[in-house]
Amino acid sequence: MFLVGQTHKERAEHAVTDFQPAATCNTVKLKPIWTRKHLHDQQASEPDLKVILELKQRYTNRPSWEAVCSYSRIVKVLWGQWERLEIREQVLSRRWEEEEDGSQRHSPLKQYLVGATMEHLAMDIMGSLPQTRQGDRFVLVITDYCTK
Repeated sequence: MFLVGQTHKERAEHAVTDFQPAATCNTVKLKPIWTRKHLHDQQASEPDLKVILELKQRYTNRPSWEAVCSYSRIVKVLWGQWERLEIREQVLSRRWEEEEDGSQRHSPLKQYLVGATMEHLAMDIMGSLPQTRQGDRFVLVITDYCTK
């Protein structure tokens, strides 16, 4: 696990490479730097996450589009995931849920309001189609919600 903006060197400084011979594998021990406070401080210092943290603390229900439309694309994406975001022990987390039978949960279709091209994309794989001379049978389809 790493944080946005943290370099490989910074992550490596926290690792202790004390390999002890084991039956069939080696282990790596990490210093316990991933405290809730450390994660909170890192999230609070990141501009987009800071906006979402402040909004989650201020509003129980998702704020209006007008409240976030002037922010970055990342803030808008996280705003769209509002119901799955929660603050646990001062750390912004995403809640994952599955149906009781193990299937994935699907949402009803809804209208998306976008303000710029490439702000919100949809992607799907279409196929199986008749095989081409090159052996291809699938097509990756990408649609821009703004320009369609």
